[in-house]
Amino acid sequence: MNTKYGIDAPYVVRNLFLFGFIALALSWPVFWIESPVWFWIAFSYAATTALTLLAFGVWMVYSAWVVKPKVLSRLLDKFALKEDEILLDLGCGRGLLMIEAAKRLTQGKAFGVDLWIGKDQSGNRMEAAWDNAQEEGVGDRIEIHTADIRSLPFPDASFDAVVSSLVIHNICQKREREKALSEMLRVLKPGGRFFLLDLHYGKEYAAFLNQTKQAEAACSLSGYYYCLPVRVVQGKKLDIETA
Repeated sequence: MNTKYGIDAPYVVRNLFLFGFIALALSWPVFWIESPVWFWIAFSYAATTALTLLAFGVWMVYSAWVVKPKVLSRLLDKFALKEDEILLDLGCGRGLLMIEAAKRLTQGKAFGVDLWIGKDQSGNRMEAAWDNAQEEGVGDRIEIHTADIRSLPFPDASFDAVVSSLVIHNICQKREREKALSEMLRVLKPGGRFFLLDLHYGKEYAAFLNQTKQAEAACSLSGYYYCLPVRVVQGKKLDIETA
């Protein structure tokens, strides 16, 4: 169990446990109900509500600490990074995906950018990402920047690969999400590859990227291994001059 990368959506997790225990506490008065029928109706409702909320909270913690590291490691294995490639992680947080990539880039480098918003990940600080990179022995292959993924501080065609995990959906407006995707394409080299693991908008991402005529993208089916259903959008930036 790897706890050093924090918990995603910590306030959601907190509220699930808080309201779960409140529902559990409120179930005690049903024992004063004299009618057996109404007792079991009230008790079943209160207990079901409490257990559902607590179960979702436990699943989100388990997903962050156990499931997500395994899922991202498998995605990177399939991504088949070359040892000398330069990679960018959009919204690196405390560094899980960026560091796992850096382990495979023995002659390359992994860059990460984030705005360090605490509601998206517990303990979300640049210092935490640096500490984790040093602990994992890849500090010399890491470079981290504070930056908005809609306005990246890198020249055009800087990266061989771009990855992201559970980040872009945090941008509320579709137009702004498209800005982030456009920036991803801008900093990718022609022929560069990408994968985006995210909630809600996978089909939207793939459709937009294909519509730009600058990329080929495909969206996976929904997977339920991380609490809410997620999709993986994977593809490459087209080399227009040779296409």
